[in-house]
Amino acid sequence: MRRSIASSIGVLLLALGGLTAAPASAAPALTAAPATLDFGSVSTTSYLVSRTTTLTNTGDAPYAIASITIPDAGTTGFQLGGGTCSAGTSVPVGSSCTVTALLRPQATGPLQATLRVTGTGAPTRDVPLAATGTPAELAVDPAGSVGLDAGNVLVSGTSAPLTLTFSAVGERDLTGVRFVSASTRVRRLAGVDGGTCGATLPRGASCTVVVVFEPTQEGGVGVGLDLLAAEGSVGTSLRGAGVLDRRIAVDDIDLGEWSIVRGASAVRTVTVRSTGTLPLTLDGIDVTSTAIGEFTRAPGADAGTCTTAVEIPPGGSCTVGVRFDPGAVGARSGAVRVRSNAGNVTPFRNGNAIGALTGTGIEPAATLTPSPLAFGGQPVTAGASPTRTVTLTSSGTTRLELTALAVVGARAAEYPLAGGTCTATTTLDPGASCTVAIAFDPAATGSRTATLELLGNVGRSTVALTGTGTAPLLEAGPARLDLGARAVGSGPSAGEDVTIANRGDAPLEVTALELSPAGAPYVLDPGSCRSGPVAAGGSCRVTVAFAPVAVGDAPATLVVRTADAAAAVQLTGRGTAPAPAPVEPTPTATPTPTPDPPAPTAPAGDAPAPAAPAAVVPVAPQATAPLLPTIRRCVSRRSFVLRILRTAGRTPRSIEVRYAGRVLRRSGRSLRSRIDLRGLPKGRFTVRIVVRFTDGTTLRDSRQYRTCTPKRSGGRA
Repeated sequence: MRRSIASSIGVLLLALGGLTAAPASAAPALTAAPATLDFGSVSTTSYLVSRTTTLTNTGDAPYAIASITIPDAGTTGFQLGGGTCSAGTSVPVGSSCTVTALLRPQATGPLQATLRVTGTGAPTRDVPLAATGTPAELAVDPAGSVGLDAGNVLVSGTSAPLTLTFSAVGERDLTGVRFVSASTRVRRLAGVDGGTCGATLPRGASCTVVVVFEPTQEGGVGVGLDLLAAEGSVGTSLRGAGVLDRRIAVDDIDLGEWSIVRGASAVRTVTVRSTGTLPLTLDGIDVTSTAIGEFTRAPGADAGTCTTAVEIPPGGSCTVGVRFDPGAVGARSGAVRVRSNAGNVTPFRNGNAIGALTGTGIEPAATLTPSPLAFGGQPVTAGASPTRTVTLTSSGTTRLELTALAVVGARAAEYPLAGGTCTATTTLDPGASCTVAIAFDPAATGSRTATLELLGNVGRSTVALTGTGTAPLLEAGPARLDLGARAVGSGPSAGEDVTIANRGDAPLEVTALELSPAGAPYVLDPGSCRSGPVAAGGSCRVTVAFAPVAVGDAPATLVVRTADAAAAVQLTGRGTAPAPAPVEPTPTATPTPTPDPPAPTAPAGDAPAPAAPAAVVPVAPQATAPLLPTIRRCVSRRSFVLRILRTAGRTPRSIEVRYAGRVLRRSGRSLRSRIDLRGLPKGRFTVRIVVRFTDGTTLRDSRQYRTCTPKRSGGRA
């Protein structure tokens, strides 16, 4: 027990002994030289005046800087200006760094503040700041934090001369005047070119200093410029940038007049050129407008060749496609802004090279009449219709300019342009007009539509074109026509009608009636079909008679023809043997008559010749032989009755019967006349018949007769 206590006491003594023997802890310590920064008297118009203090670590441990501040600067005008000391760094033992303070007095009179350096786990070092703000003795123009702007200047080149004007604004004359630049990149020109400021400047007077900026390397700088005098000073600055020889030029372009209702204009091209000696790289391209959206970059392939991925060689160029869509009438403006690494634009680098965009919004208007344009029905086989006219009138407040004129659509070829005064380059002043002539030539039946389209500064103006292709549809009936039996030599039978109908929607023109085979024993009378085209839905009739020339069946075909169609009717008839001729007594007197020239249709012998059937009967208003009935072989010596069968669709105006140049009988519309033979030679004789119709046509025919014994009076023919 005692041994344990003694042992513990020994350990405690050893511990206490160790504490007593340990050395003191190391610590940093900063000293400042100068310990106070006294700026002296500084004019309130002076540019930033600087003072620097050097901080040295005189301790035995590194000094870790936590912050450097001027916490009580207030409105004095003191501010930090840099140096080699900075927060977050450490000052090794025995090493130094610097801190710079700046002053532009904000007031007159004594000015005080503290430059404070705070360490991490180390004592704070304060450096007092002192100055006296004095009233302005000098003024400078231009003043401010950015006095002169030299812009971008080629490295190793020289800017244009820049002028500063200094004025003595205090109550004293200024002496010891001198100009000071804080950078070797700013040089005052020599002699009279350098301005008028000398060693003195009387109160109220002004003088000038002319400088140039001469960058030695690429990049932007700000340089302080001061005019110092014994009585005060004033400061300003110059900024500029040294750039390599990359230059850019962007064209200005006027997009002209464009309608405010037409939509975007056609694409116009703005050219961007590399005018330096080094390649040019673009950083961005923007098209802007004073009124949003009036000037825009064209989309897709029309956007042009300028991109940020293209390097433009010296002397090369690229393009930017732009469009114009004015939102109001009058002058409109915009710009193409190109950012690049060129050195001839402001600000210093990657500035906007600008090409001006201008245009004028106008409000033309077009009126098209009639609209739509309806042609109605037009036969497909009739060719083009008569032309119709569309009138275009400039109904706006400014001129109307056409750029294209055409008929468009799937059926455009069926509406051929046929003249007029409008063309693809027509310009119309307000109130003026021009015309477009159009025809309709349908290629098929049914509805046919297209669009007349006019393009111009008013946009797209259209007129709907409508029409219907029509065609006739031939129908002939009945399909079979049986004219029965007829004695050979008895002349034509009574006529039977064949109806020709138009079931289509255009007039039908019957061009011919044909018999097949040619010479078939049928007689055709066009009847009402000769009066002109058959209207849509209408019909006409053709009369067919049978005049057999031989015993037996006589099949044939009546073919009705139009310009593009034909219809057939089957004809049948049967020729029978003629009845025996009656025995006739010899006439009591048979004087020899003066013979007439033989009729071309009369056969040799006593019987009259049957009419020869026609193979083709053209259908046209003309005289056609009437159908005459069978005649008796002899007639009374006194008189006989002549009957002429009525021709379908025709009305006689007068009838004459002639013998040997004499008129035996003349009557009006009657088709039945008694012919008095008394006083005429007996025996064979020929009468000639002349029928004049109300439609202006004339029929001439002849028949041969002979007299017989007077057993019957009033024989008929």
